Amino acid sequence: VLFSILMCSVSLCAAPVSFKGEIAPILRAQCQSCHGTKDAKGDFRVDSYAELMRALEGEPARVLQGNANDSLLHQLLVTFDKSDRMPQKSEPLTAQHIELFKRWIDEGAKFDGGDPKATLAQVIPARVHAAAPEKYSLDFPITALAFSKDASQLAVGGLREITLWNVANGKLIHRIPNMSQRTFALAWLPDGRTIL
Repeated sequence: VLFSILMCSVSLCAAPVSFKGEIAPILRAQCQSCHGTKDAKGDFRVDSYAELMRALEGEPARVLQGNANDSLLHQLLVTFDKSDRMPQKSEPLTAQHIELFKRWIDEGAKFDGGDPKATLAQVIPARVHAAAPEKYSLDFPITALAFSKDASQLAVGGLREITLWNVANGKLIHRIPNMSQRTFALAWLPDGRTIL
């Protein structure tokens, strides 16, 4: 048993590549600016799984599920011809990113993001930030403030959270967790309930 575990290759033992967690973030960061809804160079859109998988009339699919080497998408990532290689306006993808695409296609280019027509931004999981401290042991610098329209509440950017305060009595109303380490700007929307 131990021998078979040791002989297990990384590609066979590794978890399947996740479209929403691994492929979509790369497409959004490296490809969507040139191959999105507004400016799809070569009519090659990658702004959703459905668009990425779409074949143009009279052409083969760009992603041949289970066959990375014959898939146009993979070929465009690995070609040495700079006029064909993607992305064209930046450095090539890292070897690790290219290997992720190859594995994903060879595994069947499966979709794990809900609606295949949803935008990449809609399928990429929200980032989870470290929790704010339960109680601050030291004063923490305030980096953002915003009063509500009626000036009854004050939103304060803190460490990994936004706190809401009652202006009249100075008491904490609510802590909004899962924020980035620091918040540098806050604004209340006209509805008086939503903070950006």
